Amino acid sequence: MKKVYQQSRWQNIIYHINQSALLFMSIVLGAIITAIFSLKEPDLNQKSLYLYAGIYIGIPALLIIWLAVFNTGKGKLIEHGIEVSDCAISYINYGEKETMSWQNYHGFEVSSTFLGLFRTVILKGRDQQRITFNYYAFSPIQRREIIDTLRMKTH
Repeated sequence: MKKVYQQSRWQNIIYHINQSALLFMSIVLGAIITAIFSLKEPDLNQKSLYLYAGIYIGIPALLIIWLAVFNTGKGKLIEHGIEVSDCAISYINYGEKETMSWQNYHGFEVSSTFLGLFRTVILKGRDQQRITFNYYAFSPIQRREIIDTLRMKTH
């Protein structure tokens, strides 16, 4: 048995929006904490705000457009995927595969930050190996199937 769960184009867009929002919220939180502990007002002008917005919206948008246009056909790169076989589970991240054998698999954890808005799945190995991937990298149906498989394999 071998099953590969691949991220769809739409799910890839959601994934990148989720990742960008996490990065943006981290920076905003850092700026708020800095402003609170600073005696003077932060010096943010309108030009720098447009620059920051352009960076945090523009770079992910360019990546999504590039993948949508050029990552097609026979040589398509798997952006995010889970491969489940009888002997192992693998996480594929832009073609790089990280594998954990079922013999080494010890369980999994779904951790969350920012009140549960951002979730991470952590596969735990007996030898302290960890495979981590974003919970939102896959569709709800794929997530349910992946989590069900992990629950069945947990000893």
